Amino acid sequence: MSKFFNIILIATIILLSAQCKEVETAVITDPSQLPLFDSTYVSSSNIAEVPKNVLMEEFSGVRCANCPAGTLKTKEISSNNPGRVTVMAIHSNFLAAPYDDSPDLRNDDAQEMALAPLGPIGGKPSTYINRTIFGSAVNIVVPDPNTWESFVNQELATTTPIDMKLESIFQDINERTVRYRITLNFAQQATGVNLGFALTESNIKAEQLDGSTKIKDYKHEHVLRSFIGSIYGETLTASIEANTVIIKEFEIDLDDEDFDPAVEWKMENMELVAFTRSSDQKIINSTHIEL
Repeated sequence: MSKFFNIILIATIILLSAQCKEVETAVITDPSQLPLFDSTYVSSSNIAEVPKNVLMEEFSGVRCANCPAGTLKTKEISSNNPGRVTVMAIHSNFLAAPYDDSPDLRNDDAQEMALAPLGPIGGKPSTYINRTIFGSAVNIVVPDPNTWESFVNQELATTTPIDMKLESIFQDINERTVRYRITLNFAQQATGVNLGFALTESNIKAEQLDGSTKIKDYKHEHVLRSFIGSIYGETLTASIEANTVIIKEFEIDLDDEDFDPAVEWKMENMELVAFTRSSDQKIINSTHIEL
């Protein structure tokens, strides 16, 4: 019986070795990004590039008269490309102080997003599109909503070497916790890749200036609530070889992320955003799920 068991064990080890190869694990510097599960291996089959998704980080404000028009343009772009465009509404300080009796949509992460080295943004509405510089621009800010669709389509027409799959694997509404899994498939060798996450919330009613009219119960969508860790993400490994697969699982407690005791984020209206970023600040790929 023992001899038979040893034969089976050896055969199993040989089979697993043929399927995958262990590679170095990442060093996580942000405690919020310590995974509960972490697996990295090299696939025995080639991984293909996939169509690139787009992350639109749109800067808005409740006192910005032209921002509702920008939001409509972003919504149109997203609706025309279901599942391919992730939207985050960034309410940095400029033109975003709340009106009386309205919730404050600003936060420190939103303000950091608006400043150098990513921006700085010069006005609203404006957006980042995969944190990429387009045309003759000097930075990644795209100020004119009439150009957003063209630049988004330009990105959507390309491929990316990182396929991302994000899924929620456990939720507890009462405890306000979510466990989620990210799977990354690398078609090419890569260096300097960061992985980041953020939380957004929709269906938030807050007074909004639209032209010369104040809309009392304006419904705000995809409002950035918090990045989980850095706005730049966390480094995966120093170097990743082609055909590598990385699987990580994390758990977040919304009560740990929501630092404002006066505002309780509504879990049922929230989205989790995941993105990969290169060392030159560009978004390599992104995705999102509803909680």
